[in-house]
Amino acid sequence: MGGNGAEHDSTAEFPAGGSEDAEEGGPAYLGEFRVRVPAVVSQLAMLRAVAETVLLTADFTLDVVTDVRVALDEVATALMLAADPGRELECELRYDARGAEVRVSLVSRTEDALEDDSFGRHIVAALTDWMEASCEPYDEGLGGYPVTVRFGRQRDVDEF
Repeated sequence: MGGNGAEHDSTAEFPAGGSEDAEEGGPAYLGEFRVRVPAVVSQLAMLRAVAETVLLTADFTLDVVTDVRVALDEVATALMLAADPGRELECELRYDARGAEVRVSLVSRTEDALEDDSFGRHIVAALTDWMEASCEPYDEGLGGYPVTVRFGRQRDVDEF
């Protein structure tokens, strides 16, 4: 995010397709899970467990599940470390027949919560098929910078 709100796409051809298909009258996401937790590192184990359980139940391979779990851990950790005490982190996990999409957001005390050149961001880019991060300008009402990170991982080819 590096302060300018720039987006980063590892590869541009995803989101999972649920929202596009729904607009065209096709099937929506097969599953969706949302959770809001205190933005403290002790919540990471729960977030990882939820993501793992949802994706395993949806018949994703262990490779995909591991990639999403590790990417979620990196994003959530970076955002939690940039949050003031008392903030909440929101995580949404959606999946369909083609893949999974994760959205993580919170209000950060800094606009550099997930810097463009950070090691964690490189890990997420390597583990996912696409990633984008945005940081809104400082919001006086919220007392911080609204930050959203989205990433997606397609199912393995042999899963179709």
